[in-house]
Amino acid sequence: MKAQFKKTEFYYPRVSYFKKDSSLTEIYLDSIKNYGELIKTTEQIACAGKAPLLKFSTDSTEFNLIVYKECTNRMDIVDYHLSNVISIQKDSIIINDEIEMGFDSLQPILRNHILNPNQEFNYSKSVDKALVFYYQDVTLPKNRTGRN
Repeated sequence: MKAQFKKTEFYYPRVSYFKKDSSLTEIYLDSIKNYGELIKTTEQIACAGKAPLLKFSTDSTEFNLIVYKECTNRMDIVDYHLSNVISIQKDSIIINDEIEMGFDSLQPILRNHILNPNQEFNYSKSVDKALVFYYQDVTLPKNRTGRN
């Protein structure tokens, strides 16, 4: 008689997400032919208001990965045109991927970016399209970022 062993189970991002989330829809990786099919399948699941759960296994481990995917049909307002995006990273604010300003200018930059009252070229054309990307150095202590 062959000895049975239990496979190790791996959950990403956290096992607690799997217990709480009833909207998970399983995708078995061995049933997917190629990357394009995987993208199409995750898109269909996301557009149905569900979360894709990618499942695959090795001889010793069962993997369960929640895939973050937005439905592109619902993202009509997102426009990654450079003037619609500002980035905040370290002590700088980057506007239109070219102009770098100091962090002390954050308030007027956000006002211009979100409202753009003077219709300036380097800022978002519409409040609906204004995007702000914030990059935080994970090595910074919480008290340096203002988080508690």
